[in-house]
This record gives sequence, structure tokens and C-alpha cells, in this order.
Amino acid sequence: MKLLRRFNTVLYQLFVSYAVLIIVTTLIVGLASYLFFTANFNREVKKMHRGTVVHTGELLDHNVFRKTESMYMDLAVNADISFLFQRAIPGNHANIVRAKRVLEHKVNAYPHLVQSISIYYQNHDVLLTSHGGITYLNGDSSSDPFHRDLMTVLAQPDSSERWIGRESGEREYTVLSAGHDPLKVVYGRTYPILLHNGEMQGYIAIVLKTSVITDMIRSAAADEHGLLFVMDHVGRVISIGDSHMRFTEEQEDMFKQKVMASEQTWGTFTESINGVRSVISYAALPTTGWKLIGMTPVERFYEKSSIIQRKLIIICMLAIAIGIAISYFFIAKLYNPLNKVMQSVRSMLGARFAPHPDYSLNEYALINEAISGLSEKVGKLEATVEDNVPLIKHHLIVGLLHNTVHTDQEFRDKLAYLQIAMTEPYYTVVMIEIDEQQINELSVQNKQIILYNLIRELEDWEHPHFSCLAASSSDRHIAVVVNTGSRDEDAIRGLTDYCFEYASRNFRLQLSGAAGGWTDDPLQLYHSFREAGQYLAYKYYMPLTNWFPDSVYGRRQQSRERMPEQHLDALHNALKHKDMDAVRTSIDSFVQLCEQDRYSLEHCEQRWREMVGIYHKYVKDIQLTSSELITGHYMEQFDQVKDIHQFRQWLLDLIAMTFRYIDERNLNKTNDMVDKARKYCEEHLAMSLSLSEVAEEVGISPGYLSQLFKELTGTNFVDYVTGLRMEKASELVVSTGLSIEQIAQQVGYNSPTYFIKKFKGSYGVTPKVYRYHHSLRQ
Repeated sequence: MKLLRRFNTVLYQLFVSYAVLIIVTTLIVGLASYLFFTANFNREVKKMHRGTVVHTGELLDHNVFRKTESMYMDLAVNADISFLFQRAIPGNHANIVRAKRVLEHKVNAYPHLVQSISIYYQNHDVLLTSHGGITYLNGDSSSDPFHRDLMTVLAQPDSSERWIGRESGEREYTVLSAGHDPLKVVYGRTYPILLHNGEMQGYIAIVLKTSVITDMIRSAAADEHGLLFVMDHVGRVISIGDSHMRFTEEQEDMFKQKVMASEQTWGTFTESINGVRSVISYAALPTTGWKLIGMTPVERFYEKSSIIQRKLIIICMLAIAIGIAISYFFIAKLYNPLNKVMQSVRSMLGARFAPHPDYSLNEYALINEAISGLSEKVGKLEATVEDNVPLIKHHLIVGLLHNTVHTDQEFRDKLAYLQIAMTEPYYTVVMIEIDEQQINELSVQNKQIILYNLIRELEDWEHPHFSCLAASSSDRHIAVVVNTGSRDEDAIRGLTDYCFEYASRNFRLQLSGAAGGWTDDPLQLYHSFREAGQYLAYKYYMPLTNWFPDSVYGRRQQSRERMPEQHLDALHNALKHKDMDAVRTSIDSFVQLCEQDRYSLEHCEQRWREMVGIYHKYVKDIQLTSSELITGHYMEQFDQVKDIHQFRQWLLDLIAMTFRYIDERNLNKTNDMVDKARKYCEEHLAMSLSLSEVAEEVGISPGYLSQLFKELTGTNFVDYVTGLRMEKASELVVSTGLSIEQIAQQVGYNSPTYFIKKFKGSYGVTPKVYRYHHSLRQ
């Protein structure tokens, strides 16, 4: 009876309740973990296995195939390699030697990757290799089976061995059986890089060491305790981590059907191989179209999960025992934790909660009062946080745009904190730009008011399956993160049109906008932000356009088309002849080309710099300096230029002023005096021809003659006379049998030694060597 009465006490009732609760909870958690955790663990192991295969494929693609493609590009643009595609072989043996050295250098630079390199010059029917030198085929391709097989593949664009890449149809990776040689991995590509009318001039073939592929996949397979191998697009095993492994025809057909015929870039499935059920993961190699396949027995996948299951049972039993012991200990001292809580409340909240002498206050009432006070403080804290929501939102957007938000969970947590839902699959960034001149006329306060209102209107704009966050990225730019259910540029344009109309109606401001590329990963939005900023830069060349979408300017930014050279030549000739109408026509033609959706921003800027460079060269050639022409007035005008049309007018005005300046300067020139001085020098080369002597002959002062001579000929008097003497001396050296001393006297040098020094300074060799070289050429 005493025992039963004891169970009526709170202590033992709490003990039984806690014990039952711990046992039931542990059993439920253990059973659920046993059933679900192992399955999730195995799924994650498969995912990691597939990730390893994908990662190994990326390493293989980057370190082997793309590096080989880069090696081809280096060879294709090498002057020594391309020289023999254009020139005849006879008489150019030095070029052949240099070309072979280039191939040997490439092979030596990548000894672990490249076995050999071959170049076929079709116009000469010659094969140049890094290991064998030059071979004249003379129309007989059977003498080199490797060359014959490679020509067959390159000449048949519809061959099953061809892999067509992203840039053009001439590039391929293929496996060729070169005669009786072992299986080779070859990168063969026609020359030139871009074929005209489909006709090639030859090819460049890079033979890889199969060991570099085998070693890489063998290393990765060792980490996974499985097997990795590479299959080409027709199902042939290119390289395998275990050289003793062989597949039957039935197994190879299975791989062709489930792996090679799959349009997915990666995948995982389970299949029996040689009686062993295995997990098979594969990943496509982007450059070649081949597949990297990983194979691991199922029992090896699940052996770790079996260990975890056994450990889980032990942990559950220990948890029950420890839980019961701990619950008994704490229940026996139930008031001790409550007393500690009261002490903590008194220490934190002060004398207000000090114990009364008569102990009339209830502890739970005091705790409730303390919680009420804390609730009030928490409410104030929440109000403070609410006031800082715009700042938190701004930091989130800036973090996305500058890649400082590192995980999707961090992004989702901040959205949840801001109570913002972005659940649609597609994201992009829209940049809104306010006209610089208009925004600079406003006060700082007005700028902030306008930015605040524009951001509010952008975020309040409603459209189905559409949401956005906006923040100012500068005092005249607003970045908008858009989340939509589809890649709908019309909806984006509707948002910007509304914003443009709102700014024009309420603030009389002109806005421009650009949309970056789409992404399904919000952590990649910094790419879209960078693209939108690049597209906005096109406004300089297209000032009448206010919308720059990715669908148009993404293609233009990637364009490799080049402007014709005619407008550069036309500007050069127009400056040379001082034809202002022709100058205007050439600059206008360039402006019209920039306004077309054909040329990238980088190319437009490059051509604009080239045109300005032509003007600077023209000014330099006529012995003028920029400080003489570009005055403070022109610099003030230049600082106000904001688009290509204004720059066009500024440059036209500058060129017109330059022409006027030249005309005024030329009125003061005395060409006859300089011509007379030049003629006198040509007729009296044997004399000393000092500046004073010639000036006296012309009838002007030596200083003035030197100035005129420099302005009209572009060189000083002494260098001009030296040039005449050396030109006359070179004629006498090659056309007469006179001695060096006689020639020196005829061109005005009393010292043969000094004459030889000057001659060598002009021609790089002594007169005697110069005469000898000339006789050899004859």
C-alpha cells in the first residue's frame, strides 16, 4: 500500500510519465530513422557518386580536351605554322625547321598530354610531324594510314565519327584506327579555322597520350572503390580504369541504349554486370560528346548504411537508459531548476523581483510578470527591426548582385525574415538608369525622394506570377531583381514602360533600362546584373533607344562581326587632303554602323579609338601638338559630351578648327627657301655643308633656316644632310668600284673611319659588307 501511495506523489508520477515518454519517443524516432534515414543516406551516396563522376568528367574535359583545343588555336594562329599554308616549300626550308620546332615545343610543353602533332599542307601534299619531320606524300595517302583515316573523317561531314562543336562544323574529336597502331585519341581540325566555301587547306592533328585519360579516371575510381571508363558516341570504350575489365556485346549494347542514347547530360541507374548488381552513373563530356561512366557494386554502396543501422539500434538503447536515469535525477530535484530560474530572474531584473520576508509572492506569478516585461522589450526590439527592414532588404539585393550571398538557404532565410515570397523558377536583373544631366540638377534630398518613389512603384507593380525587389545601386541607378514563372520579356518590358511613364509624368525624368540574362539560380544573379550594366553602356552609341533587352543585346555583345575598314581609310584620306565633307561622311558612316544591332560594344569602342587615333596621328605628322589645338573651350565642351552624336559634333568642330589653323600657318611658310637649301645640299655633297654656309647661300639666318627645315621636312638639317650623304654613298658603293676612301671624300667625309661609322649607323653594316651583300643578290 505504501508503494501504491508513493506512486500517487508527483515525483513518481512524473518519473513514470517521463520514462514512458522517453521509451515511446526513442522507439518511434529509432524506427523512423531505421526506415527513412538509411534510404535517404543511400540516395545521398548515389548522388555523391554521380557528383564524383560529373566532377571527374569536368576535370577530364577541362584538363585534356579543352586544353587540346586551345593548343590547336595556338598552332593555327602561329606565323611559322600558317606560313607554309600560303607559301611554296622550295626556298623556305628555314620556315619548315621553325614550324617543326614549334610542334616539338608544344609536345615538350605538354609531355603528359600530347604524344605527337601532325600538320598536313594540302596544297603541297606534305605532312609535317613533331616526331618524324616532313613527309612528301606525292598523292599516295596509303603510305600513311593515319593520314588517310583522318582525311576520310574530315572530308565526310556526315560521318558517324564526327562530333560537331559549338562554334563551327569543322571541329571534332574522334577515335581512329591508324593502320596497325593501337587505338589513338586524336583531335583533328581543318585549317583555316573558318573555312571559306567549305574548302580546307589542310589540317592539324594532335594525338593524345591515352595514359593521361586512363590515369585520371583510374585515380578517381580509386577514391570511389569502383570502375570508371569513357565511351565514345558509337559505344566504343576509349579508356578504362581497370585494364583487365572486358564487357560482353550484350553489356555494350546495354550501355549504348541506356547511356549513349540518353539525351541527358548525366544520370544514374542500377544494372547487373557479370552477375553483380551495380550502381552506374554517367556524365557527358561537353567538348567531345563522349560519356564518362562510373560503376560501383550495390553492396559497397549499402555496406556503410548497414553499419549505421546497427549503430542506430545501440544508440536508441543507450538513449533510453540515459534518458530514464537523467529524468529520475531531475524529477527528484524538481524544485532545484525552478529555484535557479527564480535566481536568474532576480539577478537580471533587479530589486523589483527580490524575495519578500513573508514569502507571500508566488514564484510562477513572478515568472509571469518577468515574461510580461520581457515581452514589452521584445516588442520594442521588433519595432526597431521593422524600421530597418528597408536596409535589410537593400543589403540582400546588394549581396545577390555582388555575389556575397553564398547559399540558397541564406537567401531563403532572409526572404522569410522580410516576409517576401519568391517561389517562381526564373530570375533576372533589370537596371533602371536616370538621365545623368537631369539627376545632377537635383538636390540630394530630391534624389532620394525620387529613388524611393521609383522603387516603391516597381515593387508594387502587379502581374501574374511576377514579383520583384528593387534597390538603388547608385544615385542614378536602380537594380531590380525579378522573379517570374516564365522567361517573359514582354512582362519585363511592361514593368519598365510603367516605370518610365511614371517618372516622366511625375518628375519629368527620362529613364533607360536594360535586362540581363535569365537564370534559375538566384545565387547567379550577379552575372545578370553585370550583363545589364554592359547593355546600358550601349546607350552611348544609341542615345535614342531607352530599352536594352538581353534577347537583342546579348547576341550583340557576343557578336564577332567586324566593321568594314573603308571608313577608317576614308577618314585618313580626308584628313590628308583636308576635305571636310569627306571627313563628315566617314564619321557619319561610322555612327550609322554603331547604331546597327550587329557590332559589340567593345568593337565599337575599339573602332572609335582608332578613328580618334587617326586624327592624333595626323596632327602629329604635321608637327602640331594637342595643346595648340584643344583649348579650354574645347575641353569644356568635351566634358559635356554624353553620347556619340555629341562626340561626333565635337570631333567635327575640332577637325574643322585644325584645318583652319593649318591654312593660317601655311600662309607664313617659305617653301622656296627650303627647296633652294635642299637643292644646294644635293649638288654640293662633297663640301662641308654647315648650317651657316647653306643659310648664307639661301640668304636667311641659320636659326630661321633650321626652323623652316624642321617644320617642312619633319627632320632637322643635320639629319637631312647625313641622309643625303648616306644615300649617295650607298649608290657609289654598289654601282662603282671606288675605294671606301674615295667614296668618303665624294660625300663630304675627310675621315674614312668616321664615314664607315656613319654608314654602319644608317644601314647596319659597313660599306664593304654592304657591297658584298649586294653582289650576292646580283
